[in-house]
Order: sequence, then structure tokens, then C-alpha cells
Amino acid sequence: MKKILLFIVLALTTQTINSQCWNSIYEGGYGYECFKIKTDGTLWSNGDAYLISGVNDGGNPIPITVPIQIGTSTNWKSIYSGVYHIVAIKTDGTLWAWGSNSSGQLGNGTTIDNYTPTQIGTASNWKSVTAGYESTIAIKTDGTLWALGWNNVGQLGNGTTIDNYTPTQIGTANNWSSVSTDFTSSFAIKTDGTLWAWGSNSGGQLGDGTTINKSTPIQIGTANNWKNISAGFPTLALKTDGTIWAWELNSNVFSNDSTIIYYTLTQIGFANNWKSISVGNGHSLAIKTDGTLWAWGKNDYGQLGDGATINKNTPIQIGNANNWKQVTAGNGFSTALKTDGTLYAWGRNDIGQLGDGTIIDKTIPTQINCTALGTDTFYENNINVYPNPTSSVLNIKVDATIANQPYTLSDFLGKIVLKGKLNEGETTINVEHLSKGIYYIKIANTKASKFIKE
Repeated sequence: MKKILLFIVLALTTQTINSQCWNSIYEGGYGYECFKIKTDGTLWSNGDAYLISGVNDGGNPIPITVPIQIGTSTNWKSIYSGVYHIVAIKTDGTLWAWGSNSSGQLGNGTTIDNYTPTQIGTASNWKSVTAGYESTIAIKTDGTLWALGWNNVGQLGNGTTIDNYTPTQIGTANNWSSVSTDFTSSFAIKTDGTLWAWGSNSGGQLGDGTTINKSTPIQIGTANNWKNISAGFPTLALKTDGTIWAWELNSNVFSNDSTIIYYTLTQIGFANNWKSISVGNGHSLAIKTDGTLWAWGKNDYGQLGDGATINKNTPIQIGNANNWKQVTAGNGFSTALKTDGTLYAWGRNDIGQLGDGTIIDKTIPTQINCTALGTDTFYENNINVYPNPTSSVLNIKVDATIANQPYTLSDFLGKIVLKGKLNEGETTINVEHLSKGIYYIKIANTKASKFIKE
């Protein structure tokens, strides 16, 4: 009996150690992927492969079912995903972007797509960043607000509807504190606690009581105790008194009458102990000051985490844990982080959004392990893999230092699907029989490179 108990304790301890590695989580605009930063400062992602590599299957997404590392940097601080592009800040204050660049949202002065993290300019005083549909908005440590990308309805806030291919300052104010954006509407809070909005307003989403677009920031209401805001469907805002407020089209996402459209700020319930909020596509998540997790809104994929698929128009507690630290809502799925560094995900999972190694939806929080394979780079560690992507034949070219070494080819879950030995110079492998997805070539159990099977 003692041996059995010891085995159980060791097993549980091992599982905990393998899971307590996460520092922060991020979801963004379109919400078909989730980005995570580990305690070692590395960046990881799962979900739609397009935002990682720019590759899809004839327009259909390729699932990434477990987190994979993005590059090799160990100093990522925060990240945000737009619809088809990613923006991130490193601990040294530099700003980085990658993905689609059709409106210049990557900030490199062009409209050429780029799927490798590339620095925007040379500034090293970026504080926070957000991304919308082909637009990027960021705040510097000096409190100034900057924007670039698509600007058809004034979402850049510079008083025009002209696109910008490099960061351009919005106004002259230097007291901006935080910013959040959905597709084409933006919201920001100043250090004096006032709330501001600009961009598309056709659905009353700016909260000024009208449906007129705004190309420069306008103050919303007169309150000066705003703490945080999460733009989405709807938009939620948190005050310093612990109350939550919302506006825009209802559709079962408010704890009020689901048939009402709110053009001005409306309080959600009467609780005054809310700590943080996140909005997805029709569902909302929040953490209270006591560490409990709550959810409401759409639940067709189980994204509320209550074990059901029935919509809820009032906040319901998820489980009974009281150590939730951070939560983020995606497009039909949810991700949350506990104070002990463990990560959980639930809801829609058809392209690996949850990162649990499957494409099966989950209706309750499911723990996500820390282990994963390799990085997202196509050429590294003296390995050249091409063509990449490929549908039939894969060529592996290595230098003399690792020639004649054994190799294994593994899928995302670590299952070995091919074995062999490298030739000096170039080795050709037939991969036509493999299923579509992302695979790793591992050489001598140490060096790895990734390729995509179309």
C-alpha cells in the first residue's frame, strides 16, 4: 500500500512539474489561436498554422494541436494577435510584428507579408500594443499613442482615413495608459482614468450614444475611474470600484435583457469585486478579487466551461477554484492561467485552439502540459529542409558535422512516423503517405527542424 501511495504522489508531482511553466496568455482579434509566454520568456502558440508560418491547405487552416515555440528568443513580454498579423513587445521595450501586411500593419514601410518576427523601427520604449483588422496600435513608456495599418473608418485615430505603413503618433497627449481594439474600433484609458474611443461606430460600439464613426479619440462619458477595457463583441470595461460595464449589440452576452442594443455604457449586474475581464466572440470571462472564475454569453462549443453548451446571460462561476490569475477569451474557446503557473483551456478545438493535442471540443477546463517539440524555424541547427511546405518529397541537406547521423520524423504529439540515416550532402524522403500537418525532423536526438505536409 505504501508503494502504491508513493507512486501516486510521484506521478502527481511529475504532472504538476510538467505543467507549471506558464507566465502569461494572450488571444487576439480573430481568435483562432492562442499565444503563451513561459516563465523562461519563450513564446509559444497553437491553433491556426497560418499565423505562425503563413501556410494553409488551399485556404483551409492547418491545425497546430500542441503549443510550439516561436523563434528562439527568451525575452518576450507581451503579445497580441490581430486577424492575420501578430504584434509583440520584448522585455527590452522593442516592438515586433509578423504575418499578413496588406495594409502596412507590420510597420516595415511595405505591404509585403512576413512570417518571421521582425522589429518595427528602432525604438525601445514600447509599453503595450494591440491589433485589429490590419491595424496596429501601441503606447510608449512616455505615454504617447501610436498607430499604423488600415484606416478606412478612422481606426488609427489620426483624423484621416489614410493608411499608415509606419508608426504615426495619434495626437499630442502623453498620458495614455492602456489600449484595446476589435476589428476596426479602438478604446483607450488615460492615466487620469478617463475612457476614450475612435474608429467604426456603425453598431454603437464606441459607446457615445451615436452610430457615427470617429477618426479621432473622443471621451466616453465623464467618469474618471476606468481601470481596464477589453474590446470585442461586446466591449467590456472595468472600473476601479470593481464594477463591470458594457455596450454594443447584446446577443446573450449581457446579464440583462438579451434583446436590447446598448449604445451607452451599461453596468453588468451589481457585483463590485471584479478584478480582470476578457471578451471573445460572443462570450465573456472575468476573474473576481477572490480568485474565482466566471463566464457568460454564448456557449455553443462549451466555451463557458460549465460542462454544458447552453448560453448564459448572467455570470456563472466556473468550478470552485480560487486561484485564477489571468483569463483570455477567443473565438468559441477560452484559456486561463492559475497563480501556480498551470494552464487550462476549453471550448472550440477544431484546429487545435486548446493546445491539448486533439481537435476535440472540451466543455470544462482542461489542463495543458508544458512539453512541446522544437521551434517554428524552417532552417536551423545546420539543417536545410525543402521544399517546405511539401506534398510528396522532402529533401534534407546537412553539413558535414551532422552527416551520417540517424534521424527520426515525428508528428506534433511526438509519435515517430519515419526513421532513417542521413546521407552526406542531401537525403530525399517520400512523405506522400503522411497526413496533412506539421512534423519535425530530429537528428541524433538533439537537433530539430520543422516542415509542413500539405
